[in-house]
Amino acid sequence: MATTDTSEGYVVDIDYPRSFLPVLAPLNLALVALLSGHRPPDVDRPFAYLDLGCGNGFTPALIAATHSHVTVTANDFNPAHVRTARAAPYSTAPCPHVPVLGFVSTHQKIADGTSWRNAV
Repeated sequence: MATTDTSEGYVVDIDYPRSFLPVLAPLNLALVALLSGHRPPDVDRPFAYLDLGCGNGFTPALIAATHSHVTVTANDFNPAHVRTARAAPYSTAPCPHVPVLGFVSTHQKIADGTSWRNAV
């Protein structure tokens, strides 16, 4: 039987800190790719960025604000984190060049109405 408890194995009674994680910045990720022997992506060209486990969404919001050519999607399995990220003032587009972020909860229902846990 599938569980719908999003706190299973996860601390939910402490707020996730609002901080920027520079290791997730596109230029740092390109450096990691280069040092790992892979051709790094050109971070000056349009690309898609997916943040898995975005917490309150501050890091993807800052990446979207500083990389207007990037499509940023942020995901977290904790619906409370996604609600917090969507409600945060930095998640809306305060400037014309900053795109509106897409915050997605892993626990949102997929098209046929089943949960993601049953679909995988």
